Amino acid sequence: MTRLAPGACLTAALLLSLLGGIGCDDAPPATPIPRPDLSRAEPEVVQAVTQALVEVERTPDSAAAWGVLGDRYRANRWLDEAARCYEQAERLQPGEFRWPHMVGRTLYFTDPAGAAAAFERASSIDPDYAPMHVFYGRTLMRLNRDDDALQCFEQAGRLDPEDPHAQVGLGQLALARREFEVARGHLQRAVELDPRYGEAHLALSQCFMALGDEQRAMQHAELALQLPSITHVPDARAQTGVSPAGSLAHVDAGLALLEQNRLDQAIVEFREALENHPTNTSAHHNLGRALSLQGRYDEALIHFREVIRIRETNARSQLALGQVLAILGRFDEAEQHLLRSIELEPKNAEARFTLGELLKERGELSPALEQLREAVRLEPDYAEVHLYLGTLLAGARQLDEALEHLTAAVRLQPRNADARVNLGLTLFRLGRVEEAIAEFERAAREDSGHAHAYNGLATCLLSQGRTDEAIEAYRQAVGADPRWTTPALRLAWILATDPDATLRDGAEAVRLAEQVVRSEGNNPNAFDTLAAALAEAGRSEDAQRAAELALQLAARDPRLSAQIQKRLALYEQGLAYHSD
Repeated sequence: MTRLAPGACLTAALLLSLLGGIGCDDAPPATPIPRPDLSRAEPEVVQAVTQALVEVERTPDSAAAWGVLGDRYRANRWLDEAARCYEQAERLQPGEFRWPHMVGRTLYFTDPAGAAAAFERASSIDPDYAPMHVFYGRTLMRLNRDDDALQCFEQAGRLDPEDPHAQVGLGQLALARREFEVARGHLQRAVELDPRYGEAHLALSQCFMALGDEQRAMQHAELALQLPSITHVPDARAQTGVSPAGSLAHVDAGLALLEQNRLDQAIVEFREALENHPTNTSAHHNLGRALSLQGRYDEALIHFREVIRIRETNARSQLALGQVLAILGRFDEAEQHLLRSIELEPKNAEARFTLGELLKERGELSPALEQLREAVRLEPDYAEVHLYLGTLLAGARQLDEALEHLTAAVRLQPRNADARVNLGLTLFRLGRVEEAIAEFERAAREDSGHAHAYNGLATCLLSQGRTDEAIEAYRQAVGADPRWTTPALRLAWILATDPDATLRDGAEAVRLAEQVVRSEGNNPNAFDTLAAALAEAGRSEDAQRAAELALQLAARDPRLSAQIQKRLALYEQGLAYHSD
């Protein structure tokens, strides 16, 4: 990319400004053009701002030109100058929502009264945009106009019931009115919608302290310290139509693209930021994140290491570097960086979660469980840790504690089908079959393609003797994941061997068993099931051959071999095998 030196750009702007006044009869714009000090700006910023200035000088009656200049200024944190540009755009195009909305967004910190007036104008143009009501409500709170702010947050919540920002606003207002139970309801709803919402955890800590629950107050206070102090409010109306210029603008654009999972474009923006500012740690860190999400781990390592080279005490990049190294199987190096991250931020639950996963992969179950338990102690609402810890505990047959964590995971993420399936499996193993059925059914409703939900449901139904319902559940499991052999094999066995003749279907059983044999040619159970299916279908000689192959494969399993031998004796008599 061609770069102009700062001096050259300023000279060009000055010459064009002078030339624009020679021989021109047009009056100057009514509003003087704001001009920040560009002497220390990056060359790309100077070039972009200069071009925007020239366009405003050329077309002073164009709201779009003023808007572009405002966008350039705002992206580089020249907020007062940006607000004046948006105000002029609004005067030129008074019915356009974006201009007063951007005035409000830009004046929020420096002039809340002016921001509130701007949001009021924006609301009169389009009253149905939820993010505007969130910003308007926050501005009114800064002006101590709590009753008006309450109406804004309520309207935002009606327009978007899944918006955690509206819930936080309502919770903060209730907290200020000392309505602590009301506040807790809104704030807990906010962290349910976004568990990483730092401001919500901070307000919850204050709420629980007022309610006398010091332990939970401290837990949420610790979480608030770990999380970003400001949570971004998605605002489509604030997006600019101009290409980013300068490292700040490129990082902002990259982060917005990262949120939308548009990784290729985000990577381009972060690289552009580094061209402008090679030691920008935010650009390096987020470029590493984007590359990791694409599976380009070796490239990601370079950028995380660069952050640590520039700033060794950056706990976030120590954690990210450890996570990537763990994915690459470089566990010893990963552990060093994860431990350094924990040293820098001892209360970082994510670092302990990652370390727990690493230790489990190395087969160190007890230390892994210790780290995971500490992670949920530090962050009781960390659903992913509850799910992972509960699953490990279930595998270790520590079912009561597993149940506790899996129940928490479902409470925190009610629509997480994986959590409900694991909870259902644990309930089943504890003999609580009806509760397990309810979890599997809910999991299937949340994810109609979740094969494990149907398989678990079928297992429960079968244990209750509801074989006809179990058959249908197994069929749904097979349909959801035709490559998964477990439900196919179980279904084939029932269709071939069930004592109820009305439930048997030899042809379907053969088809299913043959599919499993093609996938698992060394599985004695697959050939045993195929033999039973062939016998049910009247193909006794084929059944004998399949049973003989099953015997060969089961040679090291005396119990299974004995069972297959008994069934083979039936096939040799031209009979099918039916279970008790």
